Amino acid sequence: MKKILAIIVVVFLVGGAGFALGLAAGWGSFGATFQPPPSTITELLWETYDVLRDSYIAPEELSDEKLLYGAIRGLVEAAGDPYTEFFAPEEARLFLEDASGHFEGIGAEIGFRDRVLTVIAPLKGSPASTAGLLSGDAILAIDDVSTARMTLAEAVSRIRGGAGSSVVLEIFREGQESSFDATVTRARITIPTIELDRRPDGIAVVQLFNFSEDSPQLFRELASELASDPPAGLVLDLRDNPGGYLDAAVDIAGWFLENDAAVVIERQRGEDDNILRTDGSGALAFLPTVVLINRGTASAAEILAGALRDNRAVPLIGETSFGKGTIQELPRLSGGAALKVTIGEWLTPKGASLRENGLEPDIAIGDDPATPADEGIEKAAATLLVR
Repeated sequence: MKKILAIIVVVFLVGGAGFALGLAAGWGSFGATFQPPPSTITELLWETYDVLRDSYIAPEELSDEKLLYGAIRGLVEAAGDPYTEFFAPEEARLFLEDASGHFEGIGAEIGFRDRVLTVIAPLKGSPASTAGLLSGDAILAIDDVSTARMTLAEAVSRIRGGAGSSVVLEIFREGQESSFDATVTRARITIPTIELDRRPDGIAVVQLFNFSEDSPQLFRELASELASDPPAGLVLDLRDNPGGYLDAAVDIAGWFLENDAAVVIERQRGEDDNILRTDGSGALAFLPTVVLINRGTASAAEILAGALRDNRAVPLIGETSFGKGTIQELPRLSGGAALKVTIGEWLTPKGASLRENGLEPDIAIGDDPATPADEGIEKAAATLLVR
């Protein structure tokens, strides 16, 4: 299977479609290794098709395309993996379209947690954030349509929409007795990448919002400033960071770790483990560092956090991360359709699986939205100042 472009770690961003579910390869295509299914499977499929066409009460509702895509979705859903998913041609186009980083929608990443559609992270300043959505919120319905059997692509297509239009999400939040409706007005979304804040106490806070194509260059400029005018300590804030390009995360890890340090282990079926390593200067390795994580920290962000802890014993502060540690490939199918299929998983340098369980913090602390203070930042700064 042919692979192109950089390794990407992509969760659906419902400002548009996808930014951050573990997409490990770009477009591919099926080659000479294709093997037709056993005749017993095709016979049963055609028998079912014939019965539906001959006997169903409303045959005009059963186009060949509808039946075909429905059969394929059923086949894929049988795998029981929320990240293995069939995209019809328009869904495939939308999925790839949003790699530009500009969207019209609500500005929140969504994914599945325990098979429940969940807000992974609302983007800073986005309509989702303004409407009060939080990491970990379960989305029970979209405009009164239950999400119980929705695919991720279908959920995204229902949530996204033109700037100025609205969508009503039924939300269930942990700790509350009942669900509530949140009306979100869609807008034009531009994903931020990185911010630096130097505090009066000498601590520098670097917030990485995602790992885009531009992240390595932007971080290079910031790292040069930090190296020439070192702070007393560095807080790397990866909260609500859904991931992005894995290559960008590996590149940034190179500023904190020695050259040739292991960043992540890639494990795929029938292949030897592949260890991705740093190729950087380690120019920030001298800085006392802590990493902030929460339930919205996913994919490439988890990989960077795990690499810093395993290699340098950098403390992780906050909440258990999302636990998105699988690798997907996106082979092209006939007619413009595509199949996102899980082909492997990521492990931290010490071999810990990121899948399902995520990263446990060394120091657990949440953020209370009712208070003006950022409890995570304050705890991180205090930890650095006493080290």
